[in-house]
Amino acid sequence: MSASAALSDAAAGASLGAVAGPYGALIGGVVGLGAGLLTKDPKKAAKNNLARPTYAIPKEEYQNQAMYQAMANSSRVPGQSYIENQIGQNTAQSINASQRAAGSSADALAAVGGIQQNANDMYNQLGMEGAQLQMQNKDKLANANNELADYKQQAFDYNQNQPYQISYAQKQKIQDQQYMNNNNAVNSLAELGMTYAGARMGSNDSTGTPGGNNNPYGANQLSATGTGTGKATPYDSIKKYKYTPKR
Repeated sequence: MSASAALSDAAAGASLGAVAGPYGALIGGVVGLGAGLLTKDPKKAAKNNLARPTYAIPKEEYQNQAMYQAMANSSRVPGQSYIENQIGQNTAQSINASQRAAGSSADALAAVGGIQQNANDMYNQLGMEGAQLQMQNKDKLANANNELADYKQQAFDYNQNQPYQISYAQKQKIQDQQYMNNNNAVNSLAELGMTYAGARMGSNDSTGTPGGNNNPYGANQLSATGTGTGKATPYDSIKKYKYTPKR
């Protein structure tokens, strides 16, 4: 609740209470202040906060994850198709050359068998290198996933968790302050009420004199010397009675 709003409520209460006199104006002001404190919405106090920026995850993190995901899905080395074509062409050329140079069919078969075995070894080597590379890419993918998960956690903490914690603390602070203000207002009302009642009792005695002694018989009460104002009092009947002993 702002100071101007509190003063406005207090002024409104004071103007209504002024009908009952100066004490009424004081009490009305406190009542108006207390009513304002009780009816104000605490949520409005947090609307003046500056706009909080949004934590955005870098787009490169998603791009890295997609790249490592595609690499981890493949078990082939880069350029493996070209390498396989080269192995096939070289194998075919070697076989042709060995067949022309062989002195017998047995020599030709032996040469072809050796050439083909070399080609198979190269193909197997490509396969093993592809499998090894795939495992490395899966490790990179896991690291990319963990890094992206950290960014997401930071974004959640900054964009959702921290604003919630700040809002909760602000509302709790406002409620605590409002509770204290309400208690202070009630205590002020009680003190003013007692002051006003005491002032009224002290100013309304039987003589109508402000600040009198609240004597039920006013100035008519007999003094210690037996004198008074001459006005009738409840003691006059006793005073006029005369006892006559019987003879």
